[in-house]
Parts: sequence; structure tokens; C-alpha cells
Amino acid sequence: MEIGIEKKDGVTTISPKGNIDYVTAPELDEVVEREAASAASLIFDMSNVSYISSAGLRSLLNADELMEDKNGIKLVNVNKEVKAVLDMTNFSGLLKIERSRSQRPSRRETRRCHDTGAGHGYSRTSALRGAPFFRRYKRTSPCISRNQG
Repeated sequence: MEIGIEKKDGVTTISPKGNIDYVTAPELDEVVEREAASAASLIFDMSNVSYISSAGLRSLLNADELMEDKNGIKLVNVNKEVKAVLDMTNFSGLLKIERSRSQRPSRRETRRCHDTGAGHGYSRTSALRGAPFFRRYKRTSPCISRNQG
């Protein structure tokens, strides 16, 4: 695995490339320990990470613990596959994750969902009380795609 390092104004950006798994996580740990000593904060550019295993998650958690007395760590440019792993393991609630510009909703989508006062989620339909969840609740928000519900 290649690991790129860029330093600017006390902020160190670490850019791993490839998979972060039990084979490559120790290499990432070494880089993080070395760079954490002199950095005010660490940014992980995840744009070139295609897979992350539990060993990679442990490396991120260790980095966050190393930097907790400073400005901490932040993950940027996280792709869908890695984001899914972070969400499933609740790491997305523990770590700071900044979405890339391509992952952000457009201003129009945001306005349609939030500025119109439209309800979000599902509302209970009384006619189907005994039905399974997906039939008891109907779509009430333009935010929910037609494939759901």
C-alpha cells in the first residue's frame, strides 16, 4: 500500500491508496504514530481507499485516540463502499467525516426537502395496522426515493 503525506500549517494529510486490511494496517499505524507527534491535526484523504477491514477501523480509532488532545482526525473524500462500512460499525458517529462535493445534496434538493415544510419519513396508515412495517407506513417525504417504502 502506498501512503502519501502532505504537511501544511500544522495539518498533516495522510492519503492511503488501496485496501486497508490486516496486512496494510500496521504500515498505516507506523505512519500515523510518526506524524501525530508533530501535527496539530490529521486529515485522512480516503479517495483512493477501495476497502477497509476491522484492522483498518482499529487504525483509525487509534489515530483518533492519539490526536484527542489536539484537533483530532478528519476523514475526507470517503467513497460509498468505505462509508457503508463506517455506517454499519457506527464509526461514522465516532469520527469526523467530511463529505466530498460530489456527495453533497444539491441546493435544490436541500430546499425541496427542508424548506417546503414537507414531512420526513413515513406516516402510519390506519387501514393497514396488521400489515408488515413496509405496508403499514406510507411515503410522506419527497426526500424518500420511489424505490423505498
